[in-house]
Amino acid sequence: MPKNPSRWVEWITGDSTSPRVLERVRGLVDGRQCLVSLDSDHNADHVLDELEAYSPLIPRGCYLVVEDTAVDEYDLEPDLYPEGGPGVAVRRFLEQDKRFVPDRDCERFRLGMNPGGWLRRVA
Repeated sequence: MPKNPSRWVEWITGDSTSPRVLERVRGLVDGRQCLVSLDSDHNADHVLDELEAYSPLIPRGCYLVVEDTAVDEYDLEPDLYPEGGPGVAVRRFLEQDKRFVPDRDCERFRLGMNPGGWLRRVA
C-alpha cells in the first residue's frame, strides 16, 4: 500500500456533465487504467447522461461505478425519484451499450449501495 493513497485519487467538484469537468476527467484518464465513480444527481435521466458521457473514457478491463443503485433495487425514497434513479439508468444504458457488463464479483457480500452498478468494460 502506498504511504499516501490519496495521491491515487483525484476529487473533481462541479456539474458532472459540464464540458469543464468532462475535459478535466478526460485529461486525467486519457487511456490510463482507471475507475470512475458516478455519484451526483441520482435521477435516471441525469445518470444516463453521465454514463453516456463517461463510458468512452473507460479502457477495457476498467470500471465505471454507478453509486446508489440501491435506490431502485430496494425502492428507497421513491418520491425523490419518480422517473427512477441510478439503477433504472444502468438498465437503460446496458440495453444500448454492450461494451459494459455488471461485475457482481464486486458485490462480494451481496449487500451494498450500488448493486449492479459496478460496470466493467469488456469490449
